[in-house]
Amino acid sequence: MEAMKAVFLPQYLNISDLCEMLKMNRSTIYRQVQEGIFPAPVKIGKCSRWLYAEISEFLEKQQQKREVH
Repeated sequence: MEAMKAVFLPQYLNISDLCEMLKMNRSTIYRQVQEGIFPAPVKIGKCSRWLYAEISEFLEKQQQKREVH
């Protein structure tokens, strides 16, 4: 019997998850996406989802900017 291979699916966040995680409101997040400040969502049908890895990377970069200044 063939050994099962682990499949890792990317973790997606919806707008409610982001709002809670970042303590920001939806309009601020969507405005920052339009302005190119915040990572753009992935569209899955009519739903917008953000990759957790991209949000984590974005937050790390923001923290690094703060530490430089």
